[in-house]
Amino acid sequence: ADLAAYSDLAGADLNGAANVTLAGRGNLSDMSFEASVNGTATDVAIGSDIADTLMAGTSTLAIDVTRDGDGALTFRDSRFENDQVSADLGGTRSHGGPPGDTSASSA
Repeated sequence: ADLAAYSDLAGADLNGAANVTLAGRGNLSDMSFEASVNGTATDVAIGSDIADTLMAGTSTLAIDVTRDGDGALTFRDSRFENDQVSADLGGTRSHGGPPGDTSASSA
């Protein structure tokens, strides 16, 4: 999808394209859920020199997350990557607790 169409919603001048899929299921009685987000983006620009440089080219995103009935979030195999930067997120964050393991690197 052309991101320029979402500029008004975002309150910023968006450019580039993205294709994102979301799959999941949840339980309203305890607010638990499982979700997967996967996508690719091409030449995303938001009007910030630093962000636009980091988002140049093709980027991929994959997130697998669950939330249990106690509010703990568990991230598995979650990754953002392009030619400039890559970031991984994994682990469990209890409700109000410290975040899980994260790592990032730049090219």
